[in-house]
Amino acid sequence: MEKLNYEKKRFLDCIKLYAYNTRKRMCKILLEHYDREKEVLPALSMIVERGGYVKLESGRLRVQLRRFKNLEIDYAARGLCEDLNRMDPMTLDKYRMPIWFDVS
Repeated sequence: MEKLNYEKKRFLDCIKLYAYNTRKRMCKILLEHYDREKEVLPALSMIVERGGYVKLESGRLRVQLRRFKNLEIDYAARGLCEDLNRMDPMTLDKYRMPIWFDVS
């Protein structure tokens, strides 16, 4: 039992570390489009937690966020989407569909 608890803790720690590093990298990318360094984490949370639409169009998975009322956040979200699209993201399943991010 003790060994299983240790393995479970190690697995959860790896997930937490991956999530932390991903958030840190996304903040770096977002800082290229958003000038307020102290507010970058709340801005990233607003963008990532934003509702939107997911649609399959001609073999491409399109993730479209709703527009933001705050023009600075809207500009930053559009820039973040462009940077993510340049990385050519794909789904991790067997279909390997390309993903396209944008703001409506």
